[in-house]
Amino acid sequence: MEANKIWRELDPEVEALLKDPALLYRVKCELDRFIVGEDKNKLLLFLICASSYTKFPLSAIITGESSSGKSWLMNNVLRFFDNVEEYTRITPSAPDRLGADFTNRILKVEELKGTEQAQATLRVWISEGKLRLLTTSTDTREAEVIETLGVPTFITTCSEVNVDTELLNRVFFLSIDESREQTRKILEFEAKEYGILGIENEKDIDPIFKRMFQPLMFIDKVIIPYADILAKHFPIPEGKEFEVKPRRDFKKLLYLIGVVAWIHQMQRIIVQEEVIPKSRYVVASPVDFLIAWRICEEGIKSTLLNLSLRHKTVLEAFNEELELTAREVSEKTGYSQNRARELLNGLVRLGYLYRREEEKPYKYGLK
Repeated sequence: MEANKIWRELDPEVEALLKDPALLYRVKCELDRFIVGEDKNKLLLFLICASSYTKFPLSAIITGESSSGKSWLMNNVLRFFDNVEEYTRITPSAPDRLGADFTNRILKVEELKGTEQAQATLRVWISEGKLRLLTTSTDTREAEVIETLGVPTFITTCSEVNVDTELLNRVFFLSIDESREQTRKILEFEAKEYGILGIENEKDIDPIFKRMFQPLMFIDKVIIPYADILAKHFPIPEGKEFEVKPRRDFKKLLYLIGVVAWIHQMQRIIVQEEVIPKSRYVVASPVDFLIAWRICEEGIKSTLLNLSLRHKTVLEAFNEELELTAREVSEKTGYSQNRARELLNGLVRLGYLYRREEEKPYKYGLK
């Protein structure tokens, strides 16, 4: 199929970028100018945001301690996109009463806590792609229907250790790197960026990375010819409470493969139906799976098991013969005693640990 029949007139610079086999590496290099480290997180978040331009949008919650860089990661990735609707808080009735179309839009809320009272409605919206409210007009007192349409790509941050699992069913869970090494990298990065104060430190994104999406929107469908093979080998955790979770997370993987293939469409096979109107499809290659899995593997594992990086850090403090108190976990992990207790109690609720309450301090151990 001739390229000019699909993508029409192309900016030569944009065309060269979209045909570059190192396309995502070039995206990463541009992201590196603004975000130090967090290589998988920033590429995964970029792809999730790019999914907003497709018919299979994804969403993400970025979690980590206060001041760990959650908002910095989110806001700098979102600078690459011009389709962001930004809010600090969403009231319970707001999604129902929006009456707008959020197709191909990114819904950014600075913190998940700002959606606390609206999360039930958000879950329905993200899952079903529409809200339909039957209410009474304040002016005429007559019944009216308000529809909010389109599945938004929902992006937010969270410092809480225990996130609503129903919301996690619909999003990727990204954990910020809180290591000592990453902190050192950030300090060195800031020293270079802000070593001279009182000057304009804001850098501009190369506009080519904003212009790259428009030509791609002529194709909005992806075929994954090996999806059945992936289904046979997708991990299913043990335990009744975990056995159903792959049903939601497998679809996330397929969607992410679809986004990777969609971004690389000028380097992939395109097929077209003969019926009218003619639909075009990108055929995902095995390379698209390898890219997607390498980027999202940790995120998939986290959502499969409902575990953030902080929960994993606490679990690593245990072994089969060991019981620990919150204070001992605090000493082993470096978290405060209160934070360690929160994480331990969360792991008890999730079924990973037991808690012995015969005497204080309570002791925790692996189930």
